[in-house]
Amino acid sequence: MIRSSRAEVRQIPGLVELSAEMNENKSVQQLPMAKKNKFKAKKADERVRRDPEAERIARLHPDTRRSIWAIVLVGVAVLLFLAGFAKAGPAGQYIFEGLTYLLGWGYFVLPLALLVVAGVFFVCERQKIGGGPLLGGGVLVLYVLGLIELA
Repeated sequence: MIRSSRAEVRQIPGLVELSAEMNENKSVQQLPMAKKNKFKAKKADERVRRDPEAERIARLHPDTRRSIWAIVLVGVAVLLFLAGFAKAGPAGQYIFEGLTYLLGWGYFVLPLALLVVAGVFFVCERQKIGGGPLLGGGVLVLYVLGLIELA
């Protein structure tokens, strides 16, 4: 009877002899173990760690993402424009007071700059735009604030 414990396996006649022969015979070659493919293992780990929300966003076409950003910028510009004329409710009033404190008369340039950046997002044919238009919009606002200060 063969059991899993090592002591009982050695009691089987012939098996002890075979084991002794293998230990004495150095000609038995041990085959090297197969190497683990690190690339496949890394890929599997990446698939497990990915966030489903980030994966869903990454599947969007660049034109779609650019259009979404443009629509968000137009929405923010409209909110700021309405807040400037006290038509955006209590939240608009707080936004207007805070940005007027920071920008002064330059507050009214901010919605225009956002509309210009949104127009760039809508019109541009390149696949990747990057943060250039946003940086340009910020520089435009600072430029106009400097001109207002000089006047």
